[in-house]
Amino acid sequence: KKQRTITGQVWSPAGLQYLKVNGKETEFKTDGKFRAVFAMESEEAKVHIVAADQNGKTDEMNFTLQERDSRGGTEKGGTDSAAKETASIAFGTYYALVIGNNEYRQLPKLQTAVEDARVVGKLLEEQYGFKVTALYNADRAAILTTLNDFRKRLTEKDNFLIYYAGHGTLEEKNTQGFWLPVDSSLDDDVNWLPTDRITGIMNLMSAKQIMVVADACYSGIMTRASLTRLESGKSEESYNKWLKKMAAYKSRVIISSGETKPVLDGGGGDHSVFAKALLDTLRDNNKILLGIDLHRAIAAKVVDASGRMGHDQVPQYAGLNRAGHELGDFLFVPAQRRG
Repeated sequence: KKQRTITGQVWSPAGLQYLKVNGKETEFKTDGKFRAVFAMESEEAKVHIVAADQNGKTDEMNFTLQERDSRGGTEKGGTDSAAKETASIAFGTYYALVIGNNEYRQLPKLQTAVEDARVVGKLLEEQYGFKVTALYNADRAAILTTLNDFRKRLTEKDNFLIYYAGHGTLEEKNTQGFWLPVDSSLDDDVNWLPTDRITGIMNLMSAKQIMVVADACYSGIMTRASLTRLESGKSEESYNKWLKKMAAYKSRVIISSGETKPVLDGGGGDHSVFAKALLDTLRDNNKILLGIDLHRAIAAKVVDASGRMGHDQVPQYAGLNRAGHELGDFLFVPAQRRG
Protein backbone atom coordinates (compact mmCIF):
# COMPACT_ATOMS: atom_id res chain seq x y z
CA LYS A 1 0.00 0.00 0.00
CA LYS A 2 1.16 3.51 -0.85
CA GLN A 3 0.39 6.48 1.36
CA ARG A 4 -1.10 9.40 -0.54
CA THR A 5 -2.11 12.89 0.61
CA ILE A 6 -5.02 15.00 -0.57
CA THR A 7 -4.74 18.73 0.06
CA GLY A 8 -7.77 20.95 -0.38
CA GLN A 9 -9.90 23.81 0.85
CA VAL A 10 -13.61 24.11 1.58
CA TRP A 11 -15.19 27.56 1.32
CA SER A 12 -18.03 28.02 3.80
CA PRO A 13 -19.32 31.51 4.73
CA ALA A 14 -21.15 30.05 7.75
CA GLY A 15 -18.07 28.14 8.92
CA LEU A 16 -17.40 24.42 8.75
CA GLN A 17 -18.98 22.07 11.27
CA TYR A 18 -17.28 18.89 10.06
CA LEU A 19 -15.39 17.41 7.12
CA LYS A 20 -15.14 13.73 6.19
CA VAL A 21 -12.91 12.06 3.61
CA ASN A 22 -14.04 8.52 2.76
CA GLY A 23 -16.14 8.49 5.91
CA LYS A 24 -13.31 9.51 8.22
CA GLU A 25 -13.44 12.74 10.24
CA THR A 26 -10.73 15.06 8.92
CA GLU A 27 -9.20 18.03 10.72
CA PHE A 28 -9.39 21.43 9.01
CA LYS A 29 -8.15 24.96 9.63
CA THR A 30 -10.35 27.99 10.23
CA ASP A 31 -10.02 28.95 6.55
CA GLY A 32 -11.21 25.50 5.45
CA LYS A 33 -7.84 24.09 4.36
CA PHE A 34 -7.29 20.41 5.07
CA ARG A 35 -4.94 17.49 4.46
CA ALA A 36 -6.07 13.86 4.38
CA VAL A 37 -3.74 10.87 4.22
CA PHE A 38 -4.93 7.44 3.09
CA ALA A 39 -3.59 4.23 1.59
CA MET A 40 -3.75 3.47 -2.15
CA GLU A 41 -4.68 -0.22 -2.24
CA SER A 42 -4.69 -0.38 -6.06
CA GLU A 43 -3.92 1.82 -9.08
CA GLU A 44 -7.17 3.72 -8.52
CA ALA A 45 -8.94 4.92 -5.40
CA LYS A 46 -12.43 6.36 -5.07
CA VAL A 47 -12.51 9.49 -2.92
CA HIS A 48 -15.69 10.79 -1.29
CA ILE A 49 -15.60 14.13 0.56
CA VAL A 50 -18.50 15.43 2.64
CA ALA A 51 -18.57 18.85 4.32
CA ALA A 52 -21.21 20.42 6.55
CA ASP A 53 -21.45 24.02 7.70
CA GLN A 54 -22.64 25.43 11.03
CA ASN A 55 -26.19 25.70 9.65
CA GLY A 56 -26.31 22.00 8.86
CA LYS A 57 -26.05 22.45 5.10
CA THR A 58 -23.97 19.70 3.47
CA ASP A 59 -22.17 19.31 0.18
CA GLU A 60 -20.09 16.50 -1.25
CA MET A 61 -17.56 15.68 -3.95
CA ASN A 62 -16.67 12.37 -5.59
CA PHE A 63 -13.63 11.69 -7.74
CA THR A 64 -11.14 8.98 -8.63
CA LEU A 65 -7.48 9.28 -7.68
CA GLN A 66 -5.31 7.48 -10.22
CA GLU A 67 -1.71 6.48 -9.59
CA ARG A 68 0.77 7.95 -12.06
CA ASP A 69 4.34 7.01 -12.80
CA SER A 70 7.29 9.42 -12.42
CA ARG A 71 6.97 10.60 -16.04
CA GLY A 72 3.36 11.71 -15.69
CA GLY A 73 1.64 8.78 -17.44
CA THR A 74 -0.64 6.32 -15.73
CA GLU A 75 0.71 3.02 -14.54
CA LYS A 76 -1.66 1.35 -16.99
CA GLY A 77 0.42 2.67 -19.86
CA GLY A 78 -2.25 4.94 -21.29
CA THR A 79 0.24 7.53 -22.52
CA ASP A 80 0.81 5.80 -25.90
CA SER A 81 -2.89 5.69 -26.70
CA ALA A 82 -3.17 9.35 -25.75
CA ALA A 83 -0.54 10.22 -28.34
CA LYS A 84 -2.51 8.38 -31.06
CA GLU A 85 -5.85 9.88 -30.08
CA THR A 86 -4.53 13.45 -30.12
CA ALA A 87 -2.35 13.15 -33.23
CA SER A 88 -4.94 15.03 -35.30
CA ILE A 89 -4.77 18.19 -33.18
CA ALA A 90 -3.00 21.11 -34.87
CA PHE A 91 -1.24 22.56 -31.86
CA GLY A 92 0.46 25.43 -33.67
CA THR A 93 3.61 27.30 -32.64
CA TYR A 94 4.32 28.11 -29.00
CA TYR A 95 5.91 31.40 -27.90
CA ALA A 96 6.83 32.55 -24.41
CA LEU A 97 7.90 35.82 -22.82
CA VAL A 98 9.58 35.33 -19.45
CA ILE A 99 10.15 38.36 -17.21
CA GLY A 100 12.20 38.27 -14.02
CA ASN A 101 12.82 41.39 -11.94
CA ASN A 102 15.25 41.43 -9.01
CA GLU A 103 17.18 44.71 -9.26
CA TYR A 104 14.62 47.33 -8.29
CA ARG A 105 15.90 50.88 -8.17
CA GLN A 106 13.58 52.26 -5.48
CA LEU A 107 11.89 49.15 -4.08
CA PRO A 108 13.29 46.22 -2.08
CA LYS A 109 15.31 43.89 -4.28
CA LEU A 110 14.04 40.36 -4.83
CA GLN A 111 16.19 37.24 -4.53
CA THR A 112 14.83 34.62 -6.92
CA ALA A 113 12.79 36.30 -9.67
CA VAL A 114 15.52 36.43 -12.36
CA GLU A 115 16.64 32.85 -11.75
CA ASP A 116 13.02 31.69 -11.70
CA ALA A 117 12.37 33.29 -15.09
CA ARG A 118 15.61 31.99 -16.58
CA VAL A 119 14.99 28.38 -15.58
CA VAL A 120 11.30 28.49 -16.56
CA GLY A 121 12.28 29.79 -20.00
CA LYS A 122 14.94 27.12 -20.43
CA LEU A 123 12.49 24.35 -19.49
CA LEU A 124 9.77 25.63 -21.82
CA GLU A 125 12.26 25.82 -24.67
CA GLU A 126 13.96 22.45 -24.19
CA GLN A 127 11.10 20.23 -23.04
CA TYR A 128 8.06 21.87 -24.65
CA GLY A 129 9.48 23.48 -27.80
CA PHE A 130 8.59 27.10 -26.98
CA LYS A 131 10.32 29.97 -28.76
CA VAL A 132 11.36 32.01 -25.73
CA THR A 133 12.05 35.73 -25.32
CA ALA A 134 13.53 36.77 -21.96
CA LEU A 135 13.50 40.12 -20.15
CA TYR A 136 15.52 40.43 -16.95
CA ASN A 137 15.27 43.48 -14.68
CA ALA A 138 12.93 45.09 -17.18
CA ASP A 139 11.47 48.57 -16.95
CA ARG A 140 7.93 49.55 -17.96
CA ALA A 141 8.83 50.58 -21.50
CA ALA A 142 10.67 47.31 -22.23
CA ILE A 143 7.74 45.18 -21.04
CA LEU A 144 5.12 47.12 -23.01
CA THR A 145 7.26 47.32 -26.15
CA THR A 146 7.84 43.56 -26.13
CA LEU A 147 4.18 42.74 -25.46
CA ASN A 148 3.07 44.99 -28.30
CA ASP A 149 5.59 43.36 -30.61
CA PHE A 150 4.00 39.98 -29.86
CA ARG A 151 0.55 41.51 -30.38
CA LYS A 152 1.52 42.55 -33.90
CA ARG A 153 3.07 39.27 -35.04
CA LEU A 154 1.17 36.43 -33.36
CA THR A 155 -1.44 34.70 -35.55
CA GLU A 156 -4.45 32.50 -34.84
CA LYS A 157 -2.18 29.47 -35.28
CA ASP A 158 0.08 30.57 -32.41
CA ASN A 159 0.01 30.14 -28.64
CA PHE A 160 1.54 32.57 -26.17
CA LEU A 161 2.64 32.27 -22.54
CA ILE A 162 3.88 35.15 -20.42
CA TYR A 163 5.67 34.41 -17.15
CA TYR A 164 6.18 37.30 -14.74
CA ALA A 165 8.19 37.15 -11.52
CA GLY A 166 8.56 40.44 -9.68
CA HIS A 167 6.86 42.93 -7.40
CA GLY A 168 3.14 43.59 -7.62
CA THR A 169 0.76 45.84 -5.73
CA LEU A 170 -2.94 46.54 -5.30
CA GLU A 171 -4.80 49.84 -5.25
CA GLU A 172 -7.53 48.77 -2.86
CA LYS A 173 -9.94 51.66 -3.41
CA ASN A 174 -10.29 50.86 -7.12
CA THR A 175 -9.40 47.15 -6.77
CA GLN A 176 -6.79 47.69 -9.49
CA GLY A 177 -3.75 45.43 -9.63
CA PHE A 178 -0.33 46.45 -10.93
CA TRP A 179 2.91 44.77 -11.93
CA LEU A 180 5.87 46.84 -10.78
CA PRO A 181 8.75 47.10 -13.29
CA VAL A 182 12.24 47.88 -11.96
CA ASP A 183 11.78 51.64 -12.53
CA SER A 184 8.72 51.76 -10.23
CA SER A 185 8.42 53.84 -7.08
CA LEU A 186 5.77 53.50 -4.39
CA ASP A 187 5.62 57.30 -4.17
CA ASP A 188 4.71 57.75 -7.84
CA ASP A 189 2.64 55.35 -9.96
CA VAL A 190 3.79 56.70 -13.34
CA ASN A 191 5.80 53.54 -14.08
CA TRP A 192 3.38 51.06 -12.58
CA LEU A 193 1.94 48.63 -15.12
CA PRO A 194 -1.82 48.10 -14.64
CA THR A 195 -2.87 44.50 -15.06
CA ASP A 196 -5.85 45.82 -17.05
CA ARG A 197 -3.36 47.17 -19.60
CA ILE A 198 -1.77 43.73 -19.90
CA THR A 199 -5.09 41.93 -20.34
CA GLY A 200 -6.17 44.59 -22.83
CA ILE A 201 -3.16 43.77 -25.00
CA MET A 202 -3.99 40.06 -24.68
CA ASN A 203 -7.53 40.79 -25.89
CA LEU A 204 -6.11 42.33 -29.07
CA MET A 205 -3.81 39.40 -29.82
CA SER A 206 -4.81 36.94 -32.54
CA ALA A 207 -3.19 33.96 -30.78
CA LYS A 208 -5.52 31.03 -30.10
CA GLN A 209 -4.30 30.18 -26.62
CA ILE A 210 -2.75 32.59 -24.12
CA MET A 211 -1.65 31.91 -20.57
CA VAL A 212 -0.30 34.32 -17.97
CA VAL A 213 1.74 32.78 -15.16
CA ALA A 214 2.18 35.49 -12.54
CA ASP A 215 4.41 35.04 -9.49
CA ALA A 216 3.76 38.39 -7.85
CA CYS A 217 1.92 39.81 -4.87
CA TYR A 218 -1.79 40.49 -5.53
CA SER A 219 -1.68 38.69 -8.91
CA GLY A 220 -5.02 37.01 -8.15
CA ILE A 221 -6.76 40.29 -9.02
CA MET A 222 -6.37 39.38 -12.74
CA THR A 223 -8.76 36.42 -12.50
CA ARG A 224 -12.41 36.37 -13.56
CA ALA A 225 -15.09 33.65 -13.59
CA SER A 226 -14.04 30.04 -13.10
CA LEU A 227 -13.39 27.73 -16.04
CA THR A 228 -15.26 24.79 -17.51
CA ARG A 229 -13.82 21.64 -15.97
CA LEU A 230 -13.83 17.97 -16.88
CA GLU A 231 -15.44 15.86 -14.18
CA SER A 232 -12.83 13.92 -12.23
CA GLY A 233 -12.48 10.19 -12.76
CA LYS A 234 -13.31 10.13 -16.48
CA SER A 235 -11.67 7.58 -18.78
CA GLU A 236 -8.59 8.32 -20.84
CA GLU A 237 -10.75 8.31 -23.98
CA SER A 238 -12.97 11.00 -22.47
CA TYR A 239 -9.91 12.99 -21.44
CA ASN A 240 -8.52 12.88 -25.00
CA LYS A 241 -11.84 14.07 -26.44
CA TRP A 242 -11.77 16.87 -23.88
CA LEU A 243 -8.25 17.84 -25.01
CA LYS A 244 -9.47 18.15 -28.60
CA LYS A 245 -12.39 20.30 -27.47
CA MET A 246 -10.19 22.60 -25.40
CA ALA A 247 -7.68 22.95 -28.26
CA ALA A 248 -10.41 24.13 -30.63
CA TYR A 249 -11.46 27.20 -28.64
CA LYS A 250 -9.83 30.53 -27.90
CA SER A 251 -8.49 30.68 -24.35
CA ARG A 252 -7.13 33.46 -22.15
CA VAL A 253 -6.19 32.01 -18.76
CA ILE A 254 -4.01 32.80 -15.77
CA ILE A 255 -2.23 30.87 -13.06
CA SER A 256 -1.42 33.29 -10.25
CA SER A 257 0.91 32.43 -7.38
CA GLY A 258 -1.62 33.58 -4.81
CA GLU A 259 -4.80 35.50 -4.17
CA THR A 260 -5.08 39.26 -3.63
CA LYS A 261 -2.35 39.41 -0.98
CA PRO A 262 1.45 39.04 -0.63
CA VAL A 263 3.24 35.84 -1.69
CA LEU A 264 6.59 34.30 -0.75
CA ASP A 265 9.84 35.29 -2.48
CA GLY A 266 11.99 32.22 -1.88
CA GLY A 267 11.27 29.13 0.17
CA GLY A 268 11.96 26.74 -2.72
CA GLY A 269 15.75 26.55 -2.59
CA ASP A 270 17.02 28.73 -5.45
CA HIS A 271 13.43 29.50 -6.43
CA SER A 272 10.21 30.84 -4.97
CA VAL A 273 7.79 28.26 -3.58
CA PHE A 274 5.51 28.82 -6.57
CA ALA A 275 8.28 28.63 -9.19
CA LYS A 276 9.64 25.41 -7.70
CA ALA A 277 6.18 23.82 -7.85
CA LEU A 278 5.76 24.95 -11.46
CA LEU A 279 9.19 23.67 -12.50
CA ASP A 280 8.83 20.33 -10.72
CA THR A 281 5.41 19.70 -12.27
CA LEU A 282 6.47 20.56 -15.83
CA ARG A 283 9.72 18.59 -15.55
CA ASP A 284 7.94 15.45 -14.37
CA ASN A 285 5.29 15.57 -17.08
CA ASN A 286 5.47 13.72 -20.42
CA LYS A 287 1.88 13.94 -21.60
CA ILE A 288 -0.36 16.64 -23.05
CA LEU A 289 -1.20 18.70 -19.99
CA LEU A 290 -4.16 21.04 -19.58
CA GLY A 291 -3.57 24.29 -17.75
CA ILE A 292 -6.20 23.39 -15.18
CA ASP A 293 -4.36 20.15 -14.37
CA LEU A 294 -1.07 22.03 -14.13
CA HIS A 295 -2.68 24.38 -11.62
CA ARG A 296 -4.10 21.50 -9.59
CA ALA A 297 -0.63 19.98 -9.17
CA ILE A 298 1.03 23.34 -8.42
CA ALA A 299 -1.61 24.38 -5.90
CA ALA A 300 -1.22 21.21 -3.84
CA LYS A 301 2.56 21.68 -3.67
CA VAL A 302 2.39 25.40 -2.82
CA VAL A 303 -0.30 25.07 -0.15
CA ASP A 304 1.70 22.30 1.52
CA ALA A 305 5.11 24.03 1.30
CA SER A 306 3.90 27.50 2.30
CA GLY A 307 1.86 26.05 5.16
CA ARG A 308 4.96 24.41 6.60
CA MET A 309 6.55 27.87 6.66
CA GLY A 310 3.56 29.38 8.45
CA HIS A 311 2.34 31.24 5.37
CA ASP A 312 -1.08 31.06 3.70
CA GLN A 313 -0.58 30.95 -0.09
CA VAL A 314 -3.13 29.46 -2.49
CA PRO A 315 -2.45 29.68 -6.27
CA GLN A 316 -5.48 30.62 -8.38
CA TYR A 317 -6.60 29.55 -11.86
CA ALA A 318 -9.25 31.24 -13.98
CA GLY A 319 -10.01 33.01 -17.22
CA LEU A 320 -8.22 36.33 -17.62
CA ASN A 321 -10.33 39.32 -16.71
CA ARG A 322 -11.57 41.16 -19.84
CA ALA A 323 -9.11 39.45 -22.19
CA GLY A 324 -11.48 37.65 -24.57
CA HIS A 325 -11.56 34.20 -22.97
CA GLU A 326 -14.05 31.82 -24.61
CA LEU A 327 -14.13 28.16 -23.54
CA GLY A 328 -10.74 26.56 -24.19
CA ASP A 329 -7.74 25.89 -22.01
CA PHE A 330 -3.98 26.19 -22.50
CA LEU A 331 -2.29 22.96 -23.57
CA PHE A 332 1.31 22.10 -22.69
CA VAL A 333 2.56 19.68 -25.34
CA PRO A 334 5.93 17.98 -24.83
CA ALA A 335 8.10 18.44 -27.92
CA GLN A 336 8.23 14.71 -28.66
CA ARG A 337 4.41 14.54 -28.84
CA ARG A 338 4.09 16.91 -31.78
CA GLY A 339 3.80 15.68 -35.33
